[in-house]
Amino acid sequence: MNRTQQQPDRPAPHDEGSGGSDGGIVIGWITKLALTAAVIGTLGFDGISVGLGHLSTTDDANTAVQAASQNYQSSHNLTQAYDAALAAIKPQESIATTDFVIKADGTASLTLTNTVHTLVLFRTSQTKKWPVITVRATGKYTGS
Repeated sequence: MNRTQQQPDRPAPHDEGSGGSDGGIVIGWITKLALTAAVIGTLGFDGISVGLGHLSTTDDANTAVQAASQNYQSSHNLTQAYDAALAAIKPQESIATTDFVIKADGTASLTLTNTVHTLVLFRTSQTKKWPVITVRATGKYTGS
């Protein structure tokens, strides 16, 4: 056999740096996977933020109602009761003054609004109201 002839059963040597099609397929697949994970992660973060926001806002509204009722039962001053409710909530939350009511027996009612921080939901016109959580609470402090 002549040395210049190649044997037909041996594949030609493959140059690793030639950028074969297998490398492009893998990089494209990894890129798609990374983008999909980023989108799912972002939407998951926003969904969890809104869900936890509903829970914490409900708890904060109940705490504010109890604080207002307790203060009103001792002071019988509506302004001081409102201030006590404000002191019981987070800075990003607000209590509507028009919905703040205390009955003569000390039962307090209020509406608490909280805007949850999200990555995407507040940016689109269709979803920008989703992170705004409004909770109505009524309660009376019973001394326990």
